[in-house]
Amino acid sequence: MQFAQLLEYGKFDIVGHWDIISKNCEKTFLFDETDKRYQGYASDCFYALKDEISIFEINTGEVSRGYRTTPYPHSFLLREMAKTGVGEL
Repeated sequence: MQFAQLLEYGKFDIVGHWDIISKNCEKTFLFDETDKRYQGYASDCFYALKDEISIFEINTGEVSRGYRTTPYPHSFLLREMAKTGVGEL
């Protein structure tokens, strides 16, 4: 939950690489991104920051380099962002 405590360190405009832990999960199994515990932690972090930070980076570089077929953060987080109106998807 440390990521959710980001605001204790200052005011930020943009959050980048906020789901970087999942960067290599598509080709190498590190953990299950569909696990409800992980999704709960990741969602909690997003909801803790969404009213204070309006820009969350969506990473596509790994797709263009051929390391992933989808961007990260994971699609469930992108859906949460869309539901709450954070950013423009």
